[in-house]
Amino acid sequence: MRHRRLAFAIGCLGLAGCRDAVGPWTPLEEARDTAAVVRLTWSAGQDLYPSWAVGGDSVLYAGDGFPGLPAASGLLLRVSREGGPAELLVPALQGTAAGTSRRFAQPALAAAGDRIAFFELASVRSRSAVLNVEACSVPEPVLDSAVLRVRAPVADGTFEAGLPLLFPGVDAGQKAGSPGPWHVRLFPVQREWADSGGLMARASWSPDGSRLVFSDGLRLLAWSPGAGAPEPIAGTADGLSPAWSPDGEWIAFTRWSRADSTVSACDLAVGRTIVRQNRWTYALAPPRIVLVRPDGSGLVDAAPGRDPAWGPGGLLYFRDGDRIRVRSASGAVSDVAGTGSGGWPAPSPQGTHLAFARPDQSGRWDVWVVRLGR
Repeated sequence: MRHRRLAFAIGCLGLAGCRDAVGPWTPLEEARDTAAVVRLTWSAGQDLYPSWAVGGDSVLYAGDGFPGLPAASGLLLRVSREGGPAELLVPALQGTAAGTSRRFAQPALAAAGDRIAFFELASVRSRSAVLNVEACSVPEPVLDSAVLRVRAPVADGTFEAGLPLLFPGVDAGQKAGSPGPWHVRLFPVQREWADSGGLMARASWSPDGSRLVFSDGLRLLAWSPGAGAPEPIAGTADGLSPAWSPDGEWIAFTRWSRADSTVSACDLAVGRTIVRQNRWTYALAPPRIVLVRPDGSGLVDAAPGRDPAWGPGGLLYFRDGDRIRVRSASGAVSDVAGTGSGGWPAPSPQGTHLAFARPDQSGRWDVWVVRLGR
């Protein structure tokens, strides 16, 4: 019954009678790389964070821009895994009546399909005007805060639960307009945002749909929506982009360890005054895929890479440099054909397809899907 309700909610998006309906958009037809690899999105902005509908027939993602909502950024969208029209996933939030100012990222359905989690970026600051550019070539952190939202897709009422988050690195005095000096730190979560616009907080459901695991930019936390504060998971310092295994036994995550830091003294133009800002930039070790039990025990250093995602049979997909790889339950690692330069892998629930994001020459990311060889 829950599956039928979700299908109705998503199918309703293309009907004129739905609340705040915006018609679907069909992209231009262009040549495909191979018969097994299909490009799904063609946005002029960034299309990121693919995940799957329960039946594996369509891909959910967050994208910039949509016909009928020209000022939109960070929309929750859905597209068939075969390509074709893109549709708003939750039109009550981002339809024509709802406006386009809200910015969402990283949609994730619970295994039963009855709840969806995603981040609403509550505040992304503009960069300050730097006077001594050479001393401050590294961008200041601007990813300030977000709210982890949980919602029933079939409901058009209020959110079931929301958890405010503050990302690390931004000086509270700078946000408040104090005279300085300001002290900011470029943590990996901030650096990734500055480099590619990617959010490393990603929420992932436990198989029974009772809890979420996510990163606050410094560690992993587990949260039961609507049931109090999140609890940190031991042993997950510098943990990002978690993924809960389908059997519930493991959480895979990216560990981007920080080493020594350097500091740059920056002079910022703030109105008619000049304010000193000290920026700490960390030396980063190459990212690693780490496994941990939900209770924080049994840490396993699995492989070099980032942004893990579980498939059936204990398969673990992840990005390693400019390729997507898969680790079997036995620990053997191999490349996934057709995914060169790809990131943010997401295997379908049946394990037959892999959705992923890939940048073009301008650095703009689009969503692709590849048929897995089984």
